[in-house]
Amino acid sequence: MKKNKIIDAIGLADEKYIAEAAPSRERAGLFGIKRTVGDAGPYNGNGKNSNRRKLRFAAIAAALALVLGAVLFVPFRNTPPSVKKYADSEYYGIIEKLNKANFTPPQYRNGFDAILQGADDLLDGMFLAKAQNGADRAPGDAIATGGQNYAETTDNQVSGVIEADLVKRSDKYIYYLNAPMLYVYSIDGESSETVAKYCIADGEGKYYYYDEWELYLSADCNTVTVVAPGTARGEGYSATRVEVISLDVSDPESISEKGRASVSGGYISSRLVNGDLLLITEFYAGDADFSDESTFVPQINTGDGAESIPADCIISPEVLTSSRYTVVCRFDEGTLELEDKAALLSYSDEVYVSAERVYAVRQYREKLTEDDVSYYVIMTEISCVDYGGEKFVDKGCVQVEGYIKDQYSLDEYNGMLRIVTTTSNTFSGRSDNTNEFGIMIAPKPQVSPITLGTSASLYIVDIGDFTVLQSVKYFAPVGETVRSVRFDGTAAYVCTAVQQTDPVFFFDLSDINNIKVKDTGTISGFSTSLVNMGNGFLLGIGRGESWNSVKVEVYEEAAEGVRSVAVYEKMGASYAEDYKAYLIDRKSGLVGLGITFDYTAGEYSFDEQGRYVLLHFNGYDLVPLVNTSLDGDDGKKRGIIIEDLLYLLCETGDMKVVSLSAANDGN
Repeated sequence: MKKNKIIDAIGLADEKYIAEAAPSRERAGLFGIKRTVGDAGPYNGNGKNSNRRKLRFAAIAAALALVLGAVLFVPFRNTPPSVKKYADSEYYGIIEKLNKANFTPPQYRNGFDAILQGADDLLDGMFLAKAQNGADRAPGDAIATGGQNYAETTDNQVSGVIEADLVKRSDKYIYYLNAPMLYVYSIDGESSETVAKYCIADGEGKYYYYDEWELYLSADCNTVTVVAPGTARGEGYSATRVEVISLDVSDPESISEKGRASVSGGYISSRLVNGDLLLITEFYAGDADFSDESTFVPQINTGDGAESIPADCIISPEVLTSSRYTVVCRFDEGTLELEDKAALLSYSDEVYVSAERVYAVRQYREKLTEDDVSYYVIMTEISCVDYGGEKFVDKGCVQVEGYIKDQYSLDEYNGMLRIVTTTSNTFSGRSDNTNEFGIMIAPKPQVSPITLGTSASLYIVDIGDFTVLQSVKYFAPVGETVRSVRFDGTAAYVCTAVQQTDPVFFFDLSDINNIKVKDTGTISGFSTSLVNMGNGFLLGIGRGESWNSVKVEVYEEAAEGVRSVAVYEKMGASYAEDYKAYLIDRKSGLVGLGITFDYTAGEYSFDEQGRYVLLHFNGYDLVPLVNTSLDGDDGKKRGIIIEDLLYLLCETGDMKVVSLSAANDGN
């Protein structure tokens, strides 16, 4: 009772002070209802409890306003966090760059701005929906060894720079990799047999990407080196690595493992040059924990535990455009001893390897502004590392407009680097065409200072100082993209396309100050690979009139342009775009590839739709010399010609031998 009286007294005191502060004896209640102090309310006849509730509500409202203000109007952080505590690290310069590259600035100034923009975007989407509803190389020579002779099976881009593949051979055995199984077959015509099946053991706690595995065979034919991408189970990006596994195959019936090494990152490519293995990986540092080097510095393990690549072996631009490295390591093929290494930070798009240099590519976007109108231009920077000496040497870089499709878009020739790019330039009106209130207005009519949309360009660069010597810009019609490129001495061939039509361009580069170009004009389909067949002929492998088709076509240069000589085309069919999957025999005019036909088309039964086709170009026509059933993924089908026999391999592990002299009898 006493306690209640004290509370009532406090309440009366509150009423007194309120009354004195408001002589009119009136004040605005909650929700704006005017009430006379002391009047009966809906909750209490004398109004005491009601007023106390009002005060509490007011206090709560004020607190909510403060919280809401903090949430909505406190500015978002627009600078990366400090990394000064790592100033003593040898990687501090790298840490600073990665810290900036990994930081994503907020899109809005604060929460209130985000809400307004969200509402604006919602309205834009509604109006947009309404508007849309109302409109409509050359193979290497055989190498003599003590026991066997090595014979190259891969059509390498650069002579003497051997590329990994699923199949390699000597004069006695064929080695075929269907990961994790290594098959060894004897070379004995129709009496050939499987000599060995060796299962490559998984590393402890590892998960492997078998579809990416490739192999090499040493010049003495005693060692198979397997490139095996994979990752550690249950870990993040930093656990992704590429293992190099060395196998002793001196006795194919008793294969044994010699050793392993690994480099962190995903697999980009590799090469075998004069007994040295170049392994090229892509390491992602976007989830960097700067207290743990393994999350932002590439690691190499040659058997004694993982070690970070030293800071002085890392090459990087001043401003990063990505948090990815291209990592280049050179191992002794026989011992897997690490000979040298380099990491190019911010490079990861593509690599090209010449006889002495590795070219790494990075892509970025550059903004150009003229007369208040902005344009975005896709740019490519190509960085060069010389691996021909005892130590890797950074040689410099060059920037060109456009982006690179693949390794065949680059070629080193007589001290020059030739490059073909797809240019991609887009208009950016929204950010630079707003009024003083930030509302977008229609841009003023402008004449574009650059070619908008996509096209193609050719650049010739001096590899001594990395200056652009010559260029042919925007040679393809607007809207075209580069589909395939092939350099052949002083000639360059480029196929560009829009959807299912393309021209093939021929460039005469014998005089770079007077570059001449011809083209086929518009033809149906496009080539995903171009192959120099010799004698002035160019072979294109690709698609025909539809995506569900295969087209092989031969071209030659003519006085008036480039003309089609012969065509082989099949509808209702698919093929592998991997160039290594093709058999190329320039001397005999042969090209082979795996094709899978759609059984619903009725040409082949369901169990015979997987085929291998060998075509012969006789100078004026493409003649199917072999068309035989072969199961499995077209990308894993391989054909090898030895004397008068075609040896066919596929992922089932079975080898098929076809006599070319009798190829047309029953096939």
